[in-house]
Formats: sequence, structure tokens, C-alpha cells
Amino acid sequence: MAIRSVLLPLYGSDEELSALRYACGLAELFGARIICLHARPDLADSLDYGCPALPPCAVAGFFDTMNEENEQQLKKAKALFDETIRQHEAPAIWEEHTGSPDKLIAKFGKASDVIVFDRSISKRHGHYQNVIQASLLETGKPVIIIPSNHSISPGRGLVDRVSVAWDGGARVVHAVAMALPLLSIAQSVSILTVGRSKANSSSVRELMSYLETHRINASKVELESGVCSIGESLMEGAVNRNTDLLVMGAFAHHRVRQMIIGGATSFMLDNASLPVFMMH
Repeated sequence: MAIRSVLLPLYGSDEELSALRYACGLAELFGARIICLHARPDLADSLDYGCPALPPCAVAGFFDTMNEENEQQLKKAKALFDETIRQHEAPAIWEEHTGSPDKLIAKFGKASDVIVFDRSISKRHGHYQNVIQASLLETGKPVIIIPSNHSISPGRGLVDRVSVAWDGGARVVHAVAMALPLLSIAQSVSILTVGRSKANSSSVRELMSYLETHRINASKVELESGVCSIGESLMEGAVNRNTDLLVMGAFAHHRVRQMIIGGATSFMLDNASLPVFMMH
């Protein structure tokens, strides 16, 4: 897969600057174009999220308030986009549409190579709470989650050091295949496994052999399985290796079960301290 189109949802939060800068970095690396999508929620749908029991006499006032908030978000998002794109001289276009954010991201995501998100969007409520899930489950494209305070260390590239969270499952196999353009330019690639098993060791050897066919040399790193969750162990292992990007599969459990019992995907969406490349 060549990276030629980077989709970036932008909603008007200061926390989104890191994700926008990361998208610019990808565009520079691969000669890609950034498509910035601002989804403006439909005001009629807002009643379902905001005030379902609102009396008819107050509906007009509610719409006025929501419209003003949406206008402020739009202006803030567009200003952030214009200034950052100007600074980076990145090829980019601005798309502004009214409708359900998760449905719009599913539509535009299918026509992009990768989707870049600010991690804070996973904590939003109402219209935005399902946007990342829609990206992962309905587009068939990889998603890169960026921490709000992320910055590239001086003298380092965007993906100098990449780690793969490996469990031998189909989702991470798909993630590795989609991440090949990034893996191929990394200076070092580490394959992280949690716990020891013969099956893991065998599949890691097969993965290393597969990567070698793409001229990618990788090393195996076994992480101890202790009291920490798998997500915590993987993030700690990645951070300890000064990882620039962690590649992993997403939602290994059924989505509803994942929401109930948690999982590595949920942990990364809530706690990742470095960029995470996810693929379902």
C-alpha cells in the first residue's frame, strides 16, 4: 500500500494540533495529500444527544446555541488548518459537511489510505464518541492515534523506531501489511510479544521471515506478563524502546464485549503516550 491520501478529522480543539502536524509529516514523507474533514453535526440530531426532553418552546433557543457553538468550532478548526498547512507547506484540501460525524468519517475514510486522529476525541460525548470506532470498523483503512501532547524529538524522524504488538492474530497481520510503507523506512523494528509460548515463537519467526522479504530487519522482544494488562505491558515496552510508532491490531474482541471488559485497543485509546497505528 502506498500512502498518497491522509484523512484528518478536525473539529476545532487546541488538542488537535499534534495530529495535524503528524499528518503534515506523513504528507512530506510520502508526497501525500491531506484531506481535512470538518463534520458539522446536524442540529435536529443534536436533540437526541443534548436535550431529548426539551419543551417545544425552547427548541429555537437550543438550536441558536448549538449553531453558535458549531460556528465557533468551525472557525477554530479552519484557522488551525490554515495556519499549520501554511507553516508546513503541505498539499491539503478542506472538506466541510453537515451530518453525523461517524457516518461522514466512514464515507471519507474509505477513499483515503490512512486516517489520523487526535486521541482526545475518544473521550468526547454525543456525536463524536463513535468516530474512532467507525473509522476502525467501517472503512477498512488503518487509523493512527496521536496523543495531544505529542512532538517529534530533535534529530529524530517520524518513524525511526517502530514496534509491532504481535499476538499472531489476523488483525495484527493485516496491520503489519498495511504498515509496510512505514516499516520499510524505519531504522529499527521491534516485535513485541507478551508472555512466552511455542506458538508465539513460531509465528514471530514467520513474521520476521515475511518482513525480510520486504528488506525489513526486525528483532524480537519478549515482555513479561505480570499484574499489568496486555495494553499496559505493550505501551511500557514500546516506551522503554523509545518507539516512535506502535503497530497493532484493533478490537480483537467483539465490539460490545470489548466495551465491557476492556482490552488493548481500549487502553491505547485512553492512555497511549505515543502514536499508535491500528487496523481491524
